[in-house]
Amino acid sequence: MPVKLSLSPDRRGEWRVCLDDTVIVCFSGPSAREQALRRSQELAQLLHDTADVSELLEAPDPGPFLTRG
Repeated sequence: MPVKLSLSPDRRGEWRVCLDDTVIVCFSGPSAREQALRRSQELAQLLHDTADVSELLEAPDPGPFLTRG
């Protein structure tokens, strides 16, 4: 099964890298999307597999990361 990149269903703006439906690592914050994409591609290369990033392409851009101060 390929490495899969998905948007968390329960945490807004969190991206997950999964392998065989097991979450390997999660990213959140301003560059979460890019970090998750890079890590999913790296993991796929290490495993000589493919990375399914279809959800990344379908997901809307979350916009700027804002904090309350």
